[in-house]
Amino acid sequence: MVKDSREQLSQRYSLSRRDIVKAVGAAGIAGLAGCSQSSNGSNSGGSTLTMFMDEVIPNEINFNPWNGGTDDMHRYQIFDYIAGYHQQEGEWYPVALNDWEIPSTIKKGETVQCEIFKNFTWHDGTDYKAKDFAGNLRLWKHFEDPLWDFISDVKITGDKTVEIPLSQKVDPLLLEETLFGGKRLMYRDDIFKENLDKLESANNDSQRKQAMNELTQYRYSGRDLLDQGLGCGPFKYSDSNSTRLILEPYEDYENPYIKSDDIGPSQISMLPIDTPEERWQSMMNEEADIAQNSSITNAQVKQLDKNGNDWMDWIVELRHTGRAVVWNTRRKPLDNRKVRWALAHAIDRQTMLKGESYGSFMLETADIPCGMSNFLTDKWIGDRKSEYMKFSSEGENIQDRVNREKATNLLKAEGFSKEGQWWQTPDNNRFEIELKSPPYFAGRSQALQQVLEDFGVKVKIYNEESTTYEGQTVPNHEYDALHWWQGQVPPIPYNGYNTNMALEAHLTAWPKNWDDDSDNNEYKIDVPPIGKPEGKLKEVDVKQVLTNLSKANSESEKKSSIQKLAWVYNWNQDKTYDVVRNQAVPFTTDDWKWPSPSGDRGLEKDQYGVDQNAYMRIGRQQSWPIRFGFPKPK
Repeated sequence: MVKDSREQLSQRYSLSRRDIVKAVGAAGIAGLAGCSQSSNGSNSGGSTLTMFMDEVIPNEINFNPWNGGTDDMHRYQIFDYIAGYHQQEGEWYPVALNDWEIPSTIKKGETVQCEIFKNFTWHDGTDYKAKDFAGNLRLWKHFEDPLWDFISDVKITGDKTVEIPLSQKVDPLLLEETLFGGKRLMYRDDIFKENLDKLESANNDSQRKQAMNELTQYRYSGRDLLDQGLGCGPFKYSDSNSTRLILEPYEDYENPYIKSDDIGPSQISMLPIDTPEERWQSMMNEEADIAQNSSITNAQVKQLDKNGNDWMDWIVELRHTGRAVVWNTRRKPLDNRKVRWALAHAIDRQTMLKGESYGSFMLETADIPCGMSNFLTDKWIGDRKSEYMKFSSEGENIQDRVNREKATNLLKAEGFSKEGQWWQTPDNNRFEIELKSPPYFAGRSQALQQVLEDFGVKVKIYNEESTTYEGQTVPNHEYDALHWWQGQVPPIPYNGYNTNMALEAHLTAWPKNWDDDSDNNEYKIDVPPIGKPEGKLKEVDVKQVLTNLSKANSESEKKSSIQKLAWVYNWNQDKTYDVVRNQAVPFTTDDWKWPSPSGDRGLEKDQYGVDQNAYMRIGRQQSWPIRFGFPKPK
């Protein structure tokens, strides 16, 4: 279901700034520049909204939207979304699109009709057209976007309309989630057409890699964005130095809900602070107004309430995400599944929970490490949960929560020995794990070191800056183990499993015959029946199971495929999923009016409440409220 647009709700529109310029001329508009903040929250005043970005030097950012190695927070403001889904309401909120039509029968040969919002433009005022939208979808194909599991083409049918033929039968919500959910529009045809043409005409891996390098490695400055009009979101580049990035409203911005004059902040100031702890401290020092991915502990909440704090509030966003320890199966002895089982049995999830820099009201241990949160595990595995490998128990102390006897027996059966403090590998070397750790995973790294060394496995932590971790260590596989984001966001966990098991297979190299240098790996593995970890192995094609899930109509069909995927993940343990995390986002309320959260900020989950307000629920809180005219200066 599509949420009614502002145009459908009301025919009242105000003049955009470009309209005013055309009407009164440059001299007339100059008089507007000095106007004070208006009472209706228009952006003519001097209200600065301060938020965070990752720890990068702002004036050294590569603003190329297709370069994944640079900070991403600014892109949520500069490049707009197609639409966002509100899970509680079961409705889509369109932004770049005015409307779309899903066929009544979702099967091969049917088409999705999309109509681009009539006043949606690039940052130089150029109309955003169907060729831009189509090019964006076509370019995603070369980034292995799961959308192309379901569509066969994108056809331009008008200046602002496209037709998308389906390549197979697919669940309607899954199709919409894959097509629209969280997608940003970053392709401008007159800028990137040559790059797209080269990718589509490439005849071999070498040509494809060369074309991809040309696209992703080209360097754009903020000034380049302005000069080329590259951006379609509510804010555009203004200035930057070594300590902050400044964005300003795009004067002709309009989506189905607001126009530029409805945007509250006259500018956004983004501070390069990386760790959750530092972000929280900056919030407490009143140096920022909202903090995505900030650390809020139980003690901090109690202290705020004790002091009668009334200038900060937050919401807890219901998510199905969390953390996993990722094992590099290219390296011995981690290529041995029984060794990974032993480590999973030795990891105390309660200790890992304490290693997170968040309050307990945001966290819980993963019930069954199968790639889904506890909520989704209950829904899709249900009464079969006892058949899956749990690896941990509950208890007052660590001895009750881990199964060291089983971990010990597994290692001994694989030729390991232990004399004194440390385990020895079958070739008589100390069992030692090199763990790479960026600042935002520091607490997890220390927790993992504690639990494994207590068991007798030496852990050497190599602390790295986030740019090194994400730009060198991860893509070059320079680790025995690392921490990674995990879990599922949508209610049908197709995209989550596709990401965790297929698109990110390079992290662990889990499939049979995996080749890091090949673009044509298959996603097959020999697996026993569910509930029989030592049973007879049978080959499972994970991509085929994903395809079966995407086509499933009934709940029973979906359950069958999801349970197979969960079992492969659970049995293989190339990723040991330990912590489920919701997200609390603090924001200040002394100068800004935000959409009110529906929940209380109490410490207990059942008291806290999950926010039902779509403006704060869809996507990132640092970006979605702005698309509905929030926050407004008081």
